[in-house]
Amino acid sequence: MYTSQSMLILTLLLLLTAALYYHTIDLQQRQIVREMEATSVDLKSSSVEHVVSTSLSPTFNKVLNDASLKVANEGFFSSPEDVVNYLERNTEDHIRSYLDNVSRYYSNQGYNFTYSFDITNITMADGFTFKIDYVFSYNLSYRDGTINKTDSIESSQYVTVKTVLDAYHYRKPTYIMPIHIYNPNNENLTDFQVKIILDESNFDFSIDPDGTGLKFIDENNNYIPYWIEYWRDSRAIIWIKIPELEANQIITVYLISTYPRLSESNGNLVFELFDDFEYNRSIGIKWNNLYGDWKFYNFGNNYLLYNPLYNRQVIGCENAPPVARIISINNISLKNYIIEVVAKGNNTYYIKKKVWWWWEEYPYPAPNIMIGYLADPHWYTTLHPDAFYTFDLGGRYKNDGYALTTDYMRDLYWLDEVKRKRRRTKVENFEGVMICKEYPSSKIHNYREKIEGTNAVLPEKNKWYIIKILITEKEVDGSTVKEVKGTYTPLEDYILYNYENPWLITKTIEEPYGNHFLLGTSWGDHDLDGNQEVYFDNFRVRKYAPQEPYVSVTGNMIRIYPLIYISPPRAYGTYYGEGTNPNPYFVEDPSGEHPSIVDMLAGRDKREWKYGYSIKLIGFYLPEK
Repeated sequence: MYTSQSMLILTLLLLLTAALYYHTIDLQQRQIVREMEATSVDLKSSSVEHVVSTSLSPTFNKVLNDASLKVANEGFFSSPEDVVNYLERNTEDHIRSYLDNVSRYYSNQGYNFTYSFDITNITMADGFTFKIDYVFSYNLSYRDGTINKTDSIESSQYVTVKTVLDAYHYRKPTYIMPIHIYNPNNENLTDFQVKIILDESNFDFSIDPDGTGLKFIDENNNYIPYWIEYWRDSRAIIWIKIPELEANQIITVYLISTYPRLSESNGNLVFELFDDFEYNRSIGIKWNNLYGDWKFYNFGNNYLLYNPLYNRQVIGCENAPPVARIISINNISLKNYIIEVVAKGNNTYYIKKKVWWWWEEYPYPAPNIMIGYLADPHWYTTLHPDAFYTFDLGGRYKNDGYALTTDYMRDLYWLDEVKRKRRRTKVENFEGVMICKEYPSSKIHNYREKIEGTNAVLPEKNKWYIIKILITEKEVDGSTVKEVKGTYTPLEDYILYNYENPWLITKTIEEPYGNHFLLGTSWGDHDLDGNQEVYFDNFRVRKYAPQEPYVSVTGNMIRIYPLIYISPPRAYGTYYGEGTNPNPYFVEDPSGEHPSIVDMLAGRDKREWKYGYSIKLIGFYLPEK
């Protein structure tokens, strides 16, 4: 039986079709395998990139904490640059170790993985966030290398600090000393200024020789602002602001010393109004200049309060016109308060004094210092609108007419020996202490009436005094009045011996004008040969209580090793461990003076690393009792 030719051809065609079909299936299968292998390479490369991006933040935090532990155990790094090098090198090593593990794992699966990872820069974005710039290059291939992926990634990652040991305060010699404060008044005192005196009997000045390491906290670890008035020759006067002093109760605050450190002395945070005239910004910021050429002066060690850290300069008016004044821009709303200011005045004037039936000239002895208060800078719309009361150490007055006149705001003149309607009018001199009332009466004239005065004590020129004025509000016959008391004390007595003169003068004022303040001269002569100068320092307004709180400095200083942690700002009251006191916390320092995290690891007391952001500690570590 023979097969036909057509049947043979058909059979051959079927076999050929089957062969082609199976060959196509094999090609598609190999293509799918290739595509799966390529997809696997892509997935694995994405995984590698993910390993780098996700591990950088926890790795850097771990290295940062390792650096803090290294400081706590071994000491500070030699410089901020050494800190950055440590962070960079160890972070790179950890990331490379992760990538080496990945390389070994991929190799077991038939993949070849090579890479390079380098951190190119470390900076900061804020006080608690680092910016890490890095380059990650790699090649990932499968088996014979025909499928591979190569990439080079230049990227940055922001790393926020989690919780890192504050090795700076742990490593620095830190001491704590309790101070007891008693409020003898029958009323609570809120945000009240309290004076603390340190001397060799209650403080070891070898621990903190210049006061830069000081900090104050209350029993709940709350930060207490302070201002150093004097620190010199193993004696210090410090003012702190207590949030709450309950009536007839004792509280304890704690002096902390971590020396050396950047001082946080700041009178602006302590007093109701304050100016220590240290920053050449007083005029136009805190005071308006009315008359005279006011400048800043440095007396060096010839000035008792001089301190290169806290008190370098004073404000003054040399070659002052007969009327020189500045007036405060801000005012206060307190009913009862104390004004204090350090001042000195000098002059070369001579005045005539009648001896028997002839006149003799003698040097004018008073310092001519004026402190103005209860002032309204806009009491009357004239060329010299301010109206106020004064406390004068020597000065001039006139109770039967105008005392001053203006030449249209260029100057204010005393009306002295001026002929008016065939009679002579004279502005009187007074060498003692007086309270005057000055106010404008027209567009060009001012009254200046002496409403109280005493010659029982005579202030001296060219001598530094601390002047103190008390203003209290009272009800008299249904009307609200102000009672004013004033005194002055030689600065040396106040600073070195803690002595203040009693009140020297008292006056009830029924018509106060406002709540601004003035500093200036109270005397002058346009015709006499000679000149005058006046200087002021450490102006402050503080709250008043019938009895000043009693302060007991224990002198019991104990070395501590504070366990404090650095983390981003959070609500106060966070606890670490089992203690009963909330942990202190850090905040950014907008002044840029305090050290950054990197600077702290190098033991620096202020910011040096140019890429760093300053942070400062709020509160402190209070050891458990």
